[in-house]
Amino acid sequence: MIVLFLNSDAGGSLGERLKRAAETGAVFSQPARTERSGNAEEASTAGDAALPTTTDTQKVAVIGSPRLLTPPTTRATPELVRLALVSPKKICKAIDPGKDFMSWHESLLLEGQWECYATATAEGERVERAEEGDGAEDAPVADDPDVVVEPALPSEPQLFVMARGDQRDTLTTVRIKLVADGAAKAKRGAKRLAAITAALFDVLQWRPPDGLLDKLDELTDVSLEQAGTQFRFKRELSSGWQYNLIVIFPNPKIYSQGSAFRPAETPSGAGPSGPPDLSGSASGPGDGR
Repeated sequence: MIVLFLNSDAGGSLGERLKRAAETGAVFSQPARTERSGNAEEASTAGDAALPTTTDTQKVAVIGSPRLLTPPTTRATPELVRLALVSPKKICKAIDPGKDFMSWHESLLLEGQWECYATATAEGERVERAEEGDGAEDAPVADDPDVVVEPALPSEPQLFVMARGDQRDTLTTVRIKLVADGAAKAKRGAKRLAAITAALFDVLQWRPPDGLLDKLDELTDVSLEQAGTQFRFKRELSSGWQYNLIVIFPNPKIYSQGSAFRPAETPSGAGPSGPPDLSGSASGPGDGR
């Protein structure tokens, strides 16, 4: 009987309405409401008692937001995390403030850390420092320990660039510091800072967040996160015009260990052990991509 009804004109019309409702995301908000026809005599002269004498109208409510059709997001829902899987050596070359100033090497001060760094003017001339690792010149020791000694500001805008990782093939942070003794010189250095940041995105083959490069060029504070990578740009609370850009990448070790293949554990005495671990004894930073 259901098949015969659906093959009839009335059943076909109902099927079309249900199909359109499923495609457009419409739901029935009220039961069908029957309205009397204005001319009952025309219905009686039709000669067919099976035909209805009323006109059926359906009220529908269109779902305006697709979020209503998707399950709610929970804390357990994984977020998109993008890893910096380019060789740190290649990144150091791309963000070098000069020409072949930076080389990726094991840190002399921090055990287990790898880094590259250099200081140059906005025009790309090398700046030699006694202690280049922290990007600041050594200041003389004052007799009063409460006195804050500010380093002398350079006559030309300078940029200190550093990349660091906790393994030879892992990049965790990039820092670019701009120092100038005037607003106009700081603006000149900002253009170079934005260009180095653009080169970082080019070598990573990432698209920079909307407006990021423009804000760096205008020396506007930035605090944002994109696919797990954090970007912080802010002026220091110190003399002169000093700005810091900090880029913090997700650590690939965490995600490679979490996604590495491991055989199922078999209780003792329950039978032969599982297949050998195909991931090897130690997973590198590129594993589990």
